[in-house]
Amino acid sequence: MIHFGATRAVVLFGPWAFKFARSYSGVRCNRREADLFHRNKNKAHSRPLLCPVLWCSWPAIVLIMRRALTPENQAQIDKLKTSAWFDWDYMGPNDDECPFEWKPSDWGILNGSSVAVDYAATALAQLGEYRPPIR
Repeated sequence: MIHFGATRAVVLFGPWAFKFARSYSGVRCNRREADLFHRNKNKAHSRPLLCPVLWCSWPAIVLIMRRALTPENQAQIDKLKTSAWFDWDYMGPNDDECPFEWKPSDWGILNGSSVAVDYAATALAQLGEYRPPIR
């Protein structure tokens, strides 16, 4: 199954999600998600909110994550929003305030827990680095 987002194409295959950059912004998104996941490895409250990154190529053209099989609906997202905001360990101005978007397509269930499957787009928007996808 293939999904096309604004910056990446996502191929779902078995237990994996392959995210292929479609533009420079897609490379930035892949790099951002890999970095954010690895920087949070010792944060017991915030890391479980992130869908696990398994591997990222250099220069981040391909990112492989675990596949969250069950998409959530908007009611579940609204309920999660409050707890996720407080669970995310904000560490100051150079840290990611809250890297999540609250649309159902950006969340899923993995091993019975809610996880963000796309947590880079808001960072790009805040940095002013969004560029239209290559068509």
